[in-house]
Amino acid sequence: MGAKRLVICFLVGWLLLQGPVAPSAGQALTPGPSPNPGRGEQDEGLPSPGIGRGVGGEGLPSPGIGRGVGGEGLPHLQADARNVELVGQIGGTCQAVAVQGRYAYIGLGPRLAVVDISNPAQPALVGQSAMLPDVVLDVAVSGTLVYVADRDGGLRVIDASDPAHPRELGAYNTPGFTQSIAASGAFVYLAEIQEEPTAEMGFLEVIDVSDPAHPRALGQFFSGHYVPIVDVAVAGTRAY
Repeated sequence: MGAKRLVICFLVGWLLLQGPVAPSAGQALTPGPSPNPGRGEQDEGLPSPGIGRGVGGEGLPSPGIGRGVGGEGLPHLQADARNVELVGQIGGTCQAVAVQGRYAYIGLGPRLAVVDISNPAQPALVGQSAMLPDVVLDVAVSGTLVYVADRDGGLRVIDASDPAHPRELGAYNTPGFTQSIAASGAFVYLAEIQEEPTAEMGFLEVIDVSDPAHPRALGQFFSGHYVPIVDVAVAGTRAY
């Protein structure tokens, strides 16, 4: 029995050393499964769907999930996609609202919307701004001016004296993502996050808006690495 087992092991080892066996006549060669389905890598058989960062194989292009980088299957479609022009936009996520008098000022995707809430049972859209550079994350109102935390778009100052036609009056580009905003008198306080390769850093900036068309930075507080600042409130001369 020991001799038989030794012979069988020898034959199996010899076959493994010979590599894959060629298919016999009339037998199709079936491609094997992808060795790494998570990253979208595959053999030369069927293409991977390109999950993760959307990096597909060389068969059909990836649907572009994540960062939207497709495969090399249909390069002419990718070339066309680079020449797409945005001609319109409507709606979007609502992450910010501030109320003053009969109006609610709402962040609607990349726009500021003015809503008449004099009849709470039937709020009515009065007007909205043009598209801003990024998604509205927070809103503060002072008189007829609306201050918008526009994420990567920094601070946007909106003139809402005509509620049906709110228009951008001024802007200040922040070094990081503007997360939250508070207004007090001639000053606006911005909570910001700046991303670095190894850490997120938090900043609080104080902006002089006495000239709304030309906001300017007065001072900055750095909270440190791994300490992002995501919100801010002001009472008197103190910011929290």
